Amino acid sequence: MRTCSLKIRNLTKRFRSIYREVTALKDINLEVEEGEFFVILGPSGCGKSTFLNILAGLEKPDKGKVWFGNRLVVSVEDGLFLSPRERNVAMVFQSYALYPHMNVFENIAFPLRVAGLPGEEIEVRVNRVAGMLDIAELLHSRPRELSGGQRQRVAIARALVRNPSVFLLDEPLSNLDAQLRQKMRAELKALQRELRVTTLYVTHDQVEAMTLGDRIAILKDGEVQQVGNPLEIYHNPSNIFVAGFIGTPPMNLLKARAIMEHGSCFLKIGDIKIKIKAEVVKGKEIIMGIRPEDIEVVKEPVTGSFEVRITLVEHLGTESILHTNIGKNRLLIKLKEDVDYREGDRVRILIRPEKIHLFDENGKSLR
Repeated sequence: MRTCSLKIRNLTKRFRSIYREVTALKDINLEVEEGEFFVILGPSGCGKSTFLNILAGLEKPDKGKVWFGNRLVVSVEDGLFLSPRERNVAMVFQSYALYPHMNVFENIAFPLRVAGLPGEEIEVRVNRVAGMLDIAELLHSRPRELSGGQRQRVAIARALVRNPSVFLLDEPLSNLDAQLRQKMRAELKALQRELRVTTLYVTHDQVEAMTLGDRIAILKDGEVQQVGNPLEIYHNPSNIFVAGFIGTPPMNLLKARAIMEHGSCFLKIGDIKIKIKAEVVKGKEIIMGIRPEDIEVVKEPVTGSFEVRITLVEHLGTESILHTNIGKNRLLIKLKEDVDYREGDRVRILIRPEKIHLFDENGKSLR
């Protein structure tokens, strides 16, 4: 299977109406390596699908250039915009978009028949990709006879049978139930690893992004907030949007003031003071970030620990989440066991300095 790298430079897309102009993408600059599983993650309306549609050749940008390998496929400045067929891309949408009057074999074979391939080659290709996706026994079935997971496999097979250079997936698992979605994630990852086709996957689900992506680009309001592998983004978020978007539950973000005592720097939050290792400007308003799982519950008083009151307990079987407050800030604590705490109980917690993330008043990371 042929595949290629991607390079995107200054990609901008605006939508205009008689009332206003909306910028869906703002100067997007990205590079995707050959054979990489690259995830575009962000909330609804951030420009994810628009970005994918431009790569697929379904929409034209207002500015920018796109390369597939060494081949320039989009250049607004040069008036170049290759069609989807000329780019050799395959796309899977959120809706399965199967032809109801065709059986599974014909649904998968359709792009090959349109391309004019001989019948023998079509049969070989369809049988091969159907075997890879474990749907060979369904080739004579109609879409209405299939489950949601089986329909999604057919849609993926129809895309892969063309041997695309780039594989584009626009939230393909969002219509599946949670258990099936988890199973399909694992199968999709294994399939991509086997084929090594360059894949761009759009989702609003951070769990999908973290489990599938070799690297992730996080979008907000049409702008890239951060690019990195899942662990980089999780442990070193570039701003409070990324910090609050990644993680279940998301990172606690608390408004604090920096103070100095006895030559050490502390963060003052309400009546609580937390010692930090970083040096920040005295009296400066900053935002302290701490992951819920990085907060320790201690049985005995230790240096730096303090008490909080539980306002709500979420029992999740293998773990539990305690809802508490520090001053006017909500604080969530995630424990790796299902504990017998109740609303109104008081617990002593410890926040270690090395686990703290610091952001300036504009939300940008200070580390």
